[in-house]
Amino acid sequence: MLNIVLCSLFMLPAVLPQTNNPNSSACTGSTHIYYNYAPDHVAPFIAPERNMQRVQGKSGPRGQKGEPGQKGESARTEGLENRLAKVEEELTLAKRQLDALRVPPSTCAYYDELDFESGYYLISPDPTRFQPVYVYCNFSQHSAATIMNHDLTGEIEVERCEARKCSEVSVNYNLPLEVMIQIANLSAECKQYVKFRCQSVFLFRNSPAAAWLSRGGIAMHYWGGATSGRDYYCACGETGSCVDPVWKCNCDKNSAPEALDEGFLTTKDALPVTGFLFGDNGDNEENAWFMLGPLVCTGRQG
Repeated sequence: MLNIVLCSLFMLPAVLPQTNNPNSSACTGSTHIYYNYAPDHVAPFIAPERNMQRVQGKSGPRGQKGEPGQKGESARTEGLENRLAKVEEELTLAKRQLDALRVPPSTCAYYDELDFESGYYLISPDPTRFQPVYVYCNFSQHSAATIMNHDLTGEIEVERCEARKCSEVSVNYNLPLEVMIQIANLSAECKQYVKFRCQSVFLFRNSPAAAWLSRGGIAMHYWGGATSGRDYYCACGETGSCVDPVWKCNCDKNSAPEALDEGFLTTKDALPVTGFLFGDNGDNEENAWFMLGPLVCTGRQG
């Protein structure tokens, strides 16, 4: 085997005779690289680097494209400003809601635009005369509505009696009548639903057998849907669609097949309905039922 020693100090090769020490060198005190030459094999041994020149290799291939960076400072600032404006808007609304709850308004209409959910709220129609009262405020419509309920729920069968207006029904509300009248006076519109279902029982004809009572207890001889307020009229009489064109209410035909008259009473100055008078219901084949909805007031007067 032939041993070749490279002397890094002078960078000169030295060929040595073969000895018993295969890694011996004449370059004492210098850094060496020894190459042992053997058939079909080169096995380099690299000694510790000292005074060796470094050579930069070629650049590697370009890496994959990275993830997009965050938006610039201007976009972040704009986003923060938008969030801040939204928070300020919510705080303003919360303050208005709190103020409204601290000092109750006169009707539910004054809670409008405060983004409240429908439910029971405190109102004060006239602080100088009445204590604040709880009413149901409906905010699901285009205009907030003050709802005033009573004790007549669902459809009620009319008491049997034959004479005209022989049966009287009273309506008891969950608010004092004076408070309800004040709420109506402060509202732009009020309405109340009424229904009369009949079998051989009439409402008015030419001599009324029935009536509804106004806030002042006056007998009113027209029915829900008669927007003109003309006596002996129902909704079908206003539209000319009654089952018998001779009469202005379906029930005034006074026949065995069941008939129905219904609609809203809208004369605000007469509402709420305080009672009913019914009659012509004494025979076994005569039957009648009625229904009254809550008083609903919307908007602000003036």
